[in-house]
Amino acid sequence: MRRRDALLLAFLAVAGCGPDRAAQLEQEIAELQQERVERKAVEQARSEADAAEAAVRAAAAALPALREERAGVEREQAATRAALAAEQARAEQARREAADTRQRTQTVLAEAADLEKQVVEAKLRASTARDQAAAFARELRPGGEAWATERRLRSFSEFLARLAKEYPDDPVLAQLARRSAQSTDPQTASDLAARARDRIGAVYGLPAPAVATPGPAAATDGAPSP
Repeated sequence: MRRRDALLLAFLAVAGCGPDRAAQLEQEIAELQQERVERKAVEQARSEADAAEAAVRAAAAALPALREERAGVEREQAATRAALAAEQARAEQARREAADTRQRTQTVLAEAADLEKQVVEAKLRASTARDQAAAFARELRPGGEAWATERRLRSFSEFLARLAKEYPDDPVLAQLARRSAQSTDPQTASDLAARARDRIGAVYGLPAPAVATPGPAAATDGAPSP
């Protein structure tokens, strides 16, 4: 109760007011107090509204910075995603290159193995031909039976003709085959056989053949003895 209200009541009490007037005065005082409470509530609401507005203004002022920060975060995320995608692409490319390298390596190894096999087979054929030429060089000597010498010469000529066909890119063997077809001299044929032996050994890098004891000149089949 305010000081003025209290003084008023005291004055009325002293003046001897009746009960009805006192009740009316109390009602008026109660209404004044209610208005005071309501004014306080309004003032409180206004204060809260002012605080809320201030908070809104502060939030609005901070919004551009927040938006810029968010944009920066989004840019960083986009850059991270792009870097990750690039790294994944590089990894995929590396995997493809590794697979291609393995495939090429396997192909090269297979080709090398096949080539090595061909070389071994070619050397084996060349070694056999070299040994046959060496046998002709030993056994084509003058002084044997005429029929046996003739048969050996014919066999040797056929042998050189086969070599010339088997090695068509070798001009030396082709020349030896032509000379053998034109010669009937056993010594000349022996020299040609020795040249064929040396030529095959040199081309294919074959070791020198083992020295064998010449067989008898009177062979019956015309082929050189092994």
